[in-house]
Amino acid sequence: MYEQGEIRKLTLINRHLQVLSYYEQNNLTGKLVKHLYGLKELLNLQKESGEITKKAWEELQRDIDYFMKKYRE
Repeated sequence: MYEQGEIRKLTLINRHLQVLSYYEQNNLTGKLVKHLYGLKELLNLQKESGEITKKAWEELQRDIDYFMKKYRE
């Protein structure tokens, strides 16, 4: 069972992913890339506070970097 704080963190990440999907579907590339930067910042804060593991952080950062490169080209 998840604790309240964990649910809030998962909800924040899920909302970011929903917004990214919306931007992608509507060809709003500039907003998508800007939002990816925001997601990176959120994940950095969660890593620094110990809310996510280093492994999860590394995998998510790698994925975000891939999409940033893809949409900046």
